[in-house]
Amino acid sequence: MKNIPRFIPSLTINDIRSTLFTRRHNAGSKDSLAVFTKQFADYIGVSCAVPTPSARVALKWILHALELPKGGEVILPSLIFHCIPAIFREFGLQPRFVDIDPKTYCIDTDRIEPVITSSTVAIFPVHLYGRVCDMRRIKAIAARYNLVIIEDCAQSCGASYSGKRAGSFGQAAIFSFSPHKNIPVLGMGMAVTGSYALAEKISSWMKQSPCIGSIALTKNILYAAGMRFVTRPWFWDSIMSFVLNLFDRCGIDLIEALTSESPGNDKSSSKGISYLPTPFYGKIGLSQLLRLELLNQKRIYNGNKLLEYLQDIAGIELPVAAGSGENIYSSFVIRTDNRQLFRSRLRKIGIDTHGGNMSVGPHLLGFQEANECKNAFDAVKRMVHLPVYPEMEDSDLSKIAKAVKTVAEGIGNHEFSR
Repeated sequence: MKNIPRFIPSLTINDIRSTLFTRRHNAGSKDSLAVFTKQFADYIGVSCAVPTPSARVALKWILHALELPKGGEVILPSLIFHCIPAIFREFGLQPRFVDIDPKTYCIDTDRIEPVITSSTVAIFPVHLYGRVCDMRRIKAIAARYNLVIIEDCAQSCGASYSGKRAGSFGQAAIFSFSPHKNIPVLGMGMAVTGSYALAEKISSWMKQSPCIGSIALTKNILYAAGMRFVTRPWFWDSIMSFVLNLFDRCGIDLIEALTSESPGNDKSSSKGISYLPTPFYGKIGLSQLLRLELLNQKRIYNGNKLLEYLQDIAGIELPVAAGSGENIYSSFVIRTDNRQLFRSRLRKIGIDTHGGNMSVGPHLLGFQEANECKNAFDAVKRMVHLPVYPEMEDSDLSKIAKAVKTVAEGIGNHEFSR
């Protein structure tokens, strides 16, 4: 069976090379970042966008601009990236975690109103794994209680709900353009808003950050190019698959160990100086924005095909189908018992997977609370991210489905043991 990587970035080495050696972009080299910013705002359907060093820095600048009252409570989904609650607390705000809907992994809107108090000031919906939250319900709740909405669109760029793009429903939203996102721009982020006044306040923080230098830019380029290089078929099949299986025997996921950021393995780019993107990032961003719709449609096709192929396999739980455009499948997540064994057996027959890097909010150090958020805890223990990137063909999807069925049936029949 052909070895299939867990992920292939859509930013290619040719994309980087052509940008590096092209003196002028169609939009003009000096203005390329501004043009990308404007085109991105238009694409999302908002009036303003502000380029930022990363999504988490975008959130910080938004919180600076909003000036929410100290001591205010912010409602967050229980399945959350570990640094987000700490950012809210840094601004004197208290996270209140709400469990997720196990069918979508997004915040369970039925659980929001019961935790609202007189101190609640905002809701932070996270459009997770490419799926948009129930924004109609969230907007209604926010209007009823006069709450600010800040959307996290780091994994959902281009997804839509009721004819509107994710990121256009609240007072502001954050986006991530890391190399592994569906719109990769070497690691920058974006803050978007429909308010010119708010955008002006967010932009004021740009003046306090220097532009990225040549050394840091070179590191980002090498990292992005390296991700693409190691997933080339000849390298992946002959070297990476062997190395990953070797480490797997010791119970180590080498890729996760090297790249994942977690509370115990903090590579936070928000620490220290945050460097602003340069016009070079704008050139990359413009080229990626042109391809985003096509690539998202391929992700949706692949995700729907996997849903079709994986139906009725005992021992796994699938995500539920979404409405048109509501899930761009930045990840295709299934759940299974004995996840480590399941992933190991898939890897041995050529299908690499990811375990995920989200945390359970109430279980994070310093954020323990009575709300256990059992659905999020179950997801973190049992989820497996299958490959779903646009570069895959139907034959790859069929191979993944057959492999999942083989492993699920084998574990169910106790054919595999440690």
